[in-house]
Amino acid sequence: MLRKGDIREILSPIALGSMRFPHKESAIETVAACLKAGVNYVDCSPVYGYLSEEENSESWVGEALAGCREAIFLSTKCSPGNGGLEIGEEFQPCKGFGVRSAEQLRQVMEQSRRRLKTDHFDGYHLWTVHNITQMKEAYKPGGWMEEARRAKAAGMFDYLGVTTHADSATIVEFLKTGDFEMVTLPYHLLDSTREEAVRWAGAHGIAVLAMNPLAGGLLVGNAETVTAVFGDMGIAGPVELALNFILSTPGMTSALCGMTLASQVTDNTAAVARSRWGKAERKEIVRRFKSMGADAGIGICTGCGYCSPCPQGLNIPRILRAHNAYYVLRLGEMAVQSYRKTAAREEAYNASNCLACGVCETRCPNSLPVSRMMSRLSRSDKE
Repeated sequence: MLRKGDIREILSPIALGSMRFPHKESAIETVAACLKAGVNYVDCSPVYGYLSEEENSESWVGEALAGCREAIFLSTKCSPGNGGLEIGEEFQPCKGFGVRSAEQLRQVMEQSRRRLKTDHFDGYHLWTVHNITQMKEAYKPGGWMEEARRAKAAGMFDYLGVTTHADSATIVEFLKTGDFEMVTLPYHLLDSTREEAVRWAGAHGIAVLAMNPLAGGLLVGNAETVTAVFGDMGIAGPVELALNFILSTPGMTSALCGMTLASQVTDNTAAVARSRWGKAERKEIVRRFKSMGADAGIGICTGCGYCSPCPQGLNIPRILRAHNAYYVLRLGEMAVQSYRKTAAREEAYNASNCLACGVCETRCPNSLPVSRMMSRLSRSDKE
């Protein structure tokens, strides 16, 4: 059974995110591997893996935890927003969006308890609040926060958190409310711009979980180069590089990994067990990484999928993976040829079909200029 107390002392360095589970069997396999490896945090949400009320990530995790619930710090969440940058005008209980009243929060929490087969959460998060407007919506009288405080006092969950893609200064403002004991935010080698918020949280006893630790898988796509550049420092590969960069950041608690296989649990926990960096090592590793030419200034798609569906039927996250490969990791002609080959046979993968309508940009939690990225990739195909 997990003890209560300082949440930073409770959570394991590697945490499990349930967003990418494709089916129940994946959840059962992965959760079992986590229990064996000492991974004790599982992050859920109503919309992850959602196919129906019976088939969704929360329900799959609930089945996976049968008989071992007390060994896991179980957290789920919902949002007054729409998953992007706006207020959720439509209440979508099955997905956990547009939760703006006390009654709506009670309904969604009950739904999650039913799916997860538990009467108690260890953590509960105010989810996808990316700006002050969305946070103010949560704090309205009779709204999200008022009910969350009541539920916590009643023992329905132990720790309150916030999950956000806001910038560092805005996150610190969120945390200064004093309501939150943990925060989940994007942080990885290609985007460490929220480091100030990480340090502030750590200094104030707030647990920090890094989402997208592998930059949506981008950081594992260049294994040979990583080994060549860092091999003399004893770094075995990109997973070890990425996870230890995160966990060596002052104030960081855990790396939240979207694992779907037992082998990924083994690889990630082994990578963390092998390596512990000091300040000098971290500084040298960051210097070498930057020398590889990796450039996050253009914008990185982490493949969350909130931009979908596209009115033109484009698979936006998949297309932007090609943009990542060409412009962020600078894989050059290899990336262009791979994109060109697939775009020629799949209309949904052809960036030139983008009409720049901007619908996707209203949904993107990272405020990416998706239309401009599509245009840039389309131009590179013709160069």
